Amino acid sequence: MNITEHFVIDYLACKAGRPLKLKELAKELGVSEKDYQAFRNLVKKLIDSGQLVKLRRNRLGAPSELNLAVGQISILKGGYGSVQTESGKPALIQPDDTLTALDGDKVMVRVGTRVEEELYGKVIKVLERSGRSILGIFRAGKHFHFVIPDSKKIRRDIYIPERLAMKAIDGERVAVKITQWDDALGNPEGEVIERIGRPGDPGVDLLTVIRNYNFPEEFPRKVIEDAERAAEYFSEAEFVGRRDFSKDVI
Repeated sequence: MNITEHFVIDYLACKAGRPLKLKELAKELGVSEKDYQAFRNLVKKLIDSGQLVKLRRNRLGAPSELNLAVGQISILKGGYGSVQTESGKPALIQPDDTLTALDGDKVMVRVGTRVEEELYGKVIKVLERSGRSILGIFRAGKHFHFVIPDSKKIRRDIYIPERLAMKAIDGERVAVKITQWDDALGNPEGEVIERIGRPGDPGVDLLTVIRNYNFPEEFPRKVIEDAERAAEYFSEAEFVGRRDFSKDVI
């Protein structure tokens, strides 16, 4: 089968003229019965990645033809979101319209315009989580545990089942990952993936900064050697700068 992902997207966006069901699309593209399963897998991949959209009655369409945009969402101050569109203009998303999207997630957004001609959008699907860990303070309860995120961009606490708490202690800073969040009105569920320590304990604040900004804890040997040479150079320069030249006066 010589049909590529780009060809399928281009056909639905520019040539089909309307959304098509999978079998209709396969027929119009001349997909043989032998290649149909491979074609179906290709289309599923495009749907999962947000490059095609599955509509009512199982019809398929291209996002660009349906006022949809796909991209990474940036969560701004006050819980607003922003997604870059193909036009180059960002679409602003109200806090109540971000669905369950977190900063950096790949999302699909329905785009519209206001009177001022500014773009606005509404998240209709979270396609892919960013994979970033979330830092916060672990709170142990009688019946359930939860984590209060450090980041103000995450406005809900994260529920942690006992079996996924890694024996974290109340008040400890931890790193968690989201395991489930399908309901925008509910709280996300997650699991502790690292116990960092109590705030204020030696090394905890530094490790928190490292985790927040994804800094490496170890550096390549060449980087370390360059740093050592730089340190040696500045140490010598400091010695020369402090030298007492009065003894050199004749």
